[in-house]
Amino acid sequence: MKKINVLFFESGEGFGGSAKSLFIFLKNLNPEIFTPTVLVIHKGPFIKEIENLGVELYKLDYFDVNAISLYRVARYVFGNKHIITNNIRYYVSLIANNLFNLRKVIGIINRNKINVVHLNNGIGENLVALLAAKLLKKPIVAHVRGTEPLLSFEKFLCKWISFYFMQNRTLMELWGKSVPKNRIVKIVNYIDFGLIPSVNPRKVKEELGIPWDVPTIGFVGRLIEGKGVEIFLKGAARVVKQKRDARFVVVGSGPLEKSLKRMGSNLGLSHDVIFTGWRSDVFDMISCFDVLIQATTTFPESFGNTIIEAMALNKPVIASKVSGPDEIVLHGETGFLVEPGNVEQLAEKMCVILDDKKLAEELGKNGRILAENKYDVKKEMFLYEDIYRKLVLGN
Repeated sequence: MKKINVLFFESGEGFGGSAKSLFIFLKNLNPEIFTPTVLVIHKGPFIKEIENLGVELYKLDYFDVNAISLYRVARYVFGNKHIITNNIRYYVSLIANNLFNLRKVIGIINRNKINVVHLNNGIGENLVALLAAKLLKKPIVAHVRGTEPLLSFEKFLCKWISFYFMQNRTLMELWGKSVPKNRIVKIVNYIDFGLIPSVNPRKVKEELGIPWDVPTIGFVGRLIEGKGVEIFLKGAARVVKQKRDARFVVVGSGPLEKSLKRMGSNLGLSHDVIFTGWRSDVFDMISCFDVLIQATTTFPESFGNTIIEAMALNKPVIASKVSGPDEIVLHGETGFLVEPGNVEQLAEKMCVILDDKKLAEELGKNGRILAENKYDVKKEMFLYEDIYRKLVLGN
C-alpha cells in the first residue's frame, strides 16, 4: 500500500505540551503506513527530540513588524475593534508572517507530496499551513489545545477543516456552536510508558538539597499568568505556618520567574521553596514529589500532561477544578480537585496528603492504574491513523 504523507505544523516554542505530545505521537506513528514531515516556527527542546527521530523538519522564518503600519489592514480583516486594540501586535504579526511564509509552505507540501495537513495548535496559530493546504486542496485536521472560544476570523476558516481533535467536554461544547459536531473527535493526550526512565528520587533530592525523609510537594509548568504558581506559593506558606515539615519545588521557567522568587521570599519561604528552572528530566523531578500540584487559575487548559505523568509514577495529584484537569483527576480516588485560586482548599489538601501516607499511596496506586488504562499512547494511535486513512483513502 502506498504510504500516506502527513505534514504536522507546530507553532509553539517547543517547550510546552503541544510539542511534547507531538514528539510522543511521531515516535509511535506507524512508519510502514505513514511518512511524517514537521514544520515549526521555533526550535525548543522537544522539537530537537523530534529531529532526533529522523523526521524531516523545516523551520519557517518568523519576524515581528511595526503594528501601526498595518493597523487598517488588521481592522478590515478582523472587524473587531476590541480584539484589535488589545492584541494588535499579535494580529499584525500573524498576517505578515503568514504572507511571508505562504510560498515556502506550499513548496514543502508539493515537494513532499503531502496527503494530509495536521495543525497541531488550532487555527489562528497555524494559519499559514491552513491557507497553503486550502490552496492545494489538501484535507486538514486541527488539534485544538486551549479551552477558548473561536475568534471571529476562525469562525470563517473553521469550515475548511475536516476533523477537530479536542481533549475535554467544555472545549467540545464551545466549538460545537460553530463547528459541525460530527467533525469533532475527543482524543486525550497520552503517555509513552516506554519513555519513562528509570528514576532515582533519592539522587534528585540530594541534588536539590532536600533530606530524604522530608516530604516534597511540587509544581511543574511554565511560569506564566494563569498557571497559579502564586497560589501554590501561598498554599505552601500556609502549610509551613502549620508546622508541617516539607519542601516545595517549582520546576519550570517563564517571564514570571523573578517575580515569583521575590514572592516566595516575601512569604518567608526562602528556605522552603526551590526554583529549578526549566528541566528536561521531568520524570526524575516528579519522582521525588510526594504530591504534584496543578494550580491553574485563568490559563485556558485543555488537558494536563504533568497530571498523567505524575499518575504514571504513582503520585497523587491536587489540581484546580478547571476544564481538562477536572476530567483527569478523580476526586478522592487519584487525588483531589480544588476551586481555582482557593489557597485555603489547596493548603488543606496538601496537609491531608502529608498527614496520611497510606492515603497518599492509595491515591498514587489508583492513578497509575488509570494512566495505564486510559492514557497509554498505544491505545490512542489508531484513532488518529483511522482518520488519516479515511481522509486519503476514503475508508
